Amino acid sequence: MITPAFDGKTHVEYTISFSSTILHLESIGIKTDFFISTSGSLLCAERNRLLKRFLESDASHVLCIDSDLGWSPISVEKILEHDMDFIGGLYPSRKDKSFMYRPSKQENGALIVHPSKGLIKMECIPAGFMLIKRHVIEKMMKDNPQDHFVPKDGSPDGYALFNTEMYEGEFWGEDYIFCNKARASGFDIWIDPLIQFSHAGIIGMFAETLKKEPH
Repeated sequence: MITPAFDGKTHVEYTISFSSTILHLESIGIKTDFFISTSGSLLCAERNRLLKRFLESDASHVLCIDSDLGWSPISVEKILEHDMDFIGGLYPSRKDKSFMYRPSKQENGALIVHPSKGLIKMECIPAGFMLIKRHVIEKMMKDNPQDHFVPKDGSPDGYALFNTEMYEGEFWGEDYIFCNKARASGFDIWIDPLIQFSHAGIIGMFAETLKKEPH
């Protein structure tokens, strides 16, 4: 589990969910480790540093979770059981119950739903709740040698897989750019629509909005 917390603080909901998740996963035999970044105001740089910490471990998956989310420990067990290369959950905006995402769609505009797992295929999702297998990150680094950087001050090198860019005439954040790179490396992105989140006190479940989408 990796979390950027640039001011050194996490929300109450996160703290409760985090500790409960660690205890639950270990109770079912899943070893866990975590890295929480407590410095640095540039979010994309912190995400890249945390990815490097993950790669230096022996963990098989990385679970990226933002410090202002709350979730059920069972939801982490569920997405692990789905056994997908790249899977996440959509959480409501801090301002309201809207959800930010770019879905993959069929020719008729309908969402693409996994035939047996009930997951929904996405082009881009926010980085606040992503579970990714190690080989996905390794393949993305191999496919993006231009993202390798070596600081002139002698600090550790790394890969800027999370980075902001102008894309198709729009400013895109580091999470959507990361998703683009993952798909370019041949990986599908899925979300479980049944995960309920608290995002800085705003509670919501993406499945509740599905009636508004053709499927």
